[in-house]
Amino acid sequence: SKSLFYLVWSLIIVQFGFSAVSLLLPVYAVNDRQIDKAIWAFLTAAAPVTTIIFSILIGKFVDKINRKIPMLLAYSLFGLAIWFFVQGSLPLIFASLVLVGAAQVMMNTSFGALLADLTPRMERGKVNAFMNFVSFIFMALGNFIGGFLYEHISHQLPFYITITAIIPSFMITLMLVKEPEKREE
Repeated sequence: SKSLFYLVWSLIIVQFGFSAVSLLLPVYAVNDRQIDKAIWAFLTAAAPVTTIIFSILIGKFVDKINRKIPMLLAYSLFGLAIWFFVQGSLPLIFASLVLVGAAQVMMNTSFGALLADLTPRMERGKVNAFMNFVSFIFMALGNFIGGFLYEHISHQLPFYITITAIIPSFMITLMLVKEPEKREE
């Protein structure tokens, strides 16, 4: 279906953007924001702890109410989180990691449920294989481009590219991804 096509590309675009900075987060935090390495190690627990706290609640919301709303909210939270991270002091960087954790659980839960609803049962393996294949290519490109831009042009530019990549993903999901009338059992 067209919605499935748009859903997959929406995720691939945002994964490209996030890959442009994912490996740079500790480098930027320690070198550019002068956060002590030991403090950074503690800060990194914020995202997974947030994910654990919100996972059941988000799962119930996705199952009972809506699949797209958490995904759209996740895109917004990712953008805000990256902005906080690149501009922020220690408290803002901590807040950004909490937002990333919340966004990750929303994104993963809503995307997985929507993907199952939109993919015919007999084609799920093929769709997942294609999605993973293309995602890994775009994630590798994101890592390469982000690292190159960080090293040779601007330390902040990869973060702004990440924020920019969120916009088309948000718009594609909002306007082109339709939840099916009947959810997969």
